[in-house]
Amino acid sequence: MLKFLHLADVHLDTSFYSKNENLRKKLRDGIRKSFSKAVDLCIDEKVQGLLIAGDLFDNDRLSFKTEQFLIREFCRLKDNNIKVFYATGNHDPGHMSYRVNSIKWPDNVYLFKDNEIKRVNIKDFNGETLGRIISCGHRTNNDSKNLVKAFPQREGKIPHIGLVHTMVTNVRDSENHNRYLPCSKEDLESKNYDYWALGHIHKRLKVSDRCDIYYPGNIQGRHPRETGKKGGLLVSIDENCDVKVEFRTLSTIEWHSININGLEDIKEYSQLKKYISNIISDYIKENSLLSRELVLRVELEGRAFLKAELSLQENLEEIVEELTLDMDLLELEIKVDRLVGRIDGEDYKGGNHVLALVLEVLRDIGEDEEILNRLLEIPLLKKGIGKREEKIAYIRELLGGIDEEAVGYMVGDRYEDK
Repeated sequence: MLKFLHLADVHLDTSFYSKNENLRKKLRDGIRKSFSKAVDLCIDEKVQGLLIAGDLFDNDRLSFKTEQFLIREFCRLKDNNIKVFYATGNHDPGHMSYRVNSIKWPDNVYLFKDNEIKRVNIKDFNGETLGRIISCGHRTNNDSKNLVKAFPQREGKIPHIGLVHTMVTNVRDSENHNRYLPCSKEDLESKNYDYWALGHIHKRLKVSDRCDIYYPGNIQGRHPRETGKKGGLLVSIDENCDVKVEFRTLSTIEWHSININGLEDIKEYSQLKKYISNIISDYIKENSLLSRELVLRVELEGRAFLKAELSLQENLEEIVEELTLDMDLLELEIKVDRLVGRIDGEDYKGGNHVLALVLEVLRDIGEDEEILNRLLEIPLLKKGIGKREEKIAYIRELLGGIDEEAVGYMVGDRYEDK
């Protein structure tokens, strides 16, 4: 049986420009830890190969420390008779002028560093061929030719694995990615390979319903949009060429986002802090994140009594600092762009405008017997209400707060700034 680990888009030495220096260091160290966990997994699972589908590091930012780290980790694999099959991407291209060529890689590393399509066999300890890797790399950082079309067709009975850093143009989540070595889903399917190990899209994704074509995503999120568990794909192909794909978490640091509303009746700081804290705690427990280092973005939205107070940077920094310490978060960001102030319908009653008339009609609905009788003739969506008094109580419940909704709809959420 052939077994390998599929990684892509590791991006060692990412700069994390927008973060403070202490956090940047932790995030960079986190990626190294995740890669070390990947090597541990390879050794524990006794795989025959580690497949890396491009963007192992960022060429211009690769430090000497990380270079030595990679060599040590690949030597650990060598000591366990595990090969590394590494196809370069647009961030770590293979031309002579780029860093990948200046590194003396251990001899267990097979590098696909240019546009030439090559075939390499994976063998066991006895020299028996278990599978074949077909791959090419990025020669420069802007290769835009479809090379997948030129890949050879599957031949023979041994498993065929395609390895390439590419943008599949006609799959979801590809629209925001650059067209490096672009190909179509049909280009990949047409080769009849047992597995395609892809890189470039930082989200775990199965490309085809017909074939085993996968993006593993990156091994650690790099910004708030790359949320959740990150890792690699452990792939097994048996003697019948049946493929088993398992996601394995490798990230030690995770990014998560939470939207919080229901703030309209919260009128003082301690109540606000407790409310947000409880929601974050519930989220951490529900998603089994107690052992994770978290970079958390909280988006406050909807109506808030304390909108004006939360718009002050000093107040926002205070609640961020306290919650970060109390909840042992790596970092917390609270965004308030989607908060709107509380609207009081009383301010608009009795005026000489359409809204005043609407509010008057809405007020009368709940008290006018004729209107209530007409509403009672309409079937209620809520079942099991039989008595007239119960139906009237339910209708009045539905009408509760409708005047505020009308004001919000007709006036807008920025009326208080005018």
